[in-house]
Amino acid sequence: THTRYFIYALILGVFYICWFFGTAIISDLSDDLGRRKTLMFSLAGTGVGYLITVIAIFYKSVTLLLIGRIIDGLTLGSQPIAQAAM
Repeated sequence: THTRYFIYALILGVFYICWFFGTAIISDLSDDLGRRKTLMFSLAGTGVGYLITVIAIFYKSVTLLLIGRIIDGLTLGSQPIAQAAM
């Protein structure tokens, strides 16, 4: 049970850590590439992250689940860009 709780905490924690750093990365990209391209990149990355997460659940792979949550966390930082575009 300890291993299960550790993996659960790791999957939750890595998502929020990547979200924290991804917001800064995505914000810098929006200054260089423009808001529209950055929002499209962010939405595509979030879709890919969710797709990998679904595949990981289907194949019962913790590694793929972790990769999917990392990708999703890094590209989910588009909320400040969307607010700035409004």
